[in-house]
Amino acid sequence: MVAIKLLKWLMLAINFLTVIPILRLSNVEDEDLRRSIVFFPAVGLLLGAIAWLVERLTGPIFGREIAAFMAIVALTLLTGLLHLDGVMDLGDALGSRKPREQALEIMKDSHVGAIGAGLGILVLLGKWVALKKLAMVHMELFLLPPLYSRLGMIWIMAISPSARNGIGLSGFYAQKIPVLSLIVASVYSLGLALWWLPFSHFLIDTGLLVLGIACYHLWMMRKFGGMTGDLYGAFNEGMEWLLWTLGAIS
Repeated sequence: MVAIKLLKWLMLAINFLTVIPILRLSNVEDEDLRRSIVFFPAVGLLLGAIAWLVERLTGPIFGREIAAFMAIVALTLLTGLLHLDGVMDLGDALGSRKPREQALEIMKDSHVGAIGAGLGILVLLGKWVALKKLAMVHMELFLLPPLYSRLGMIWIMAISPSARNGIGLSGFYAQKIPVLSLIVASVYSLGLALWWLPFSHFLIDTGLLVLGIACYHLWMMRKFGGMTGDLYGAFNEGMEWLLWTLGAIS
């Protein structure tokens, strides 16, 4: 029974965070969806592994620059541009300089403005610069940033209220994350990072994650009064970029 539940939560996590074609489940309860966050970091690990594999296979053929670009394309497409859309929506909302309620409406708009598009391009460009500098042999530097970023995302879900008074994606997850799922996700994610990284690198990465969560939470509370689904995705993209950049310069 436990194994079936875990498999169900894993499939829900993959369905939510990626466009990888697996079985779509029916008769899913809200509690199952919330408990599936325990596998969010694991899905990030899978995506990081795919990015590393793409770069590993294409690097000797096309060179570092093109291989890094193809890895980013693979990662972005596998997420269905879900998180990148959050970056662009956040850029448009911040760039509008409108009051909170109007900025939230701009974030909901399906159209992308110049500021949002520009911010999305900058994030992708930053990832490309970082990935093309990473040595191919350092597989952990590809795998762990997507894991860390999704661990941070579920912590944001756990501590931050919804900006839209319980409406939308943030209303479903905000401050409703099961504590046990959060603890288990944190333990295996940080345990794997501690095992895989030099201790000093582990401390820096984990410290950056904690600092990023705290700063982002305070910033979004000040600007929007809480979180939205777009803001979850924007955090994920930003943290991925920061950790890949850290790996590239360390």
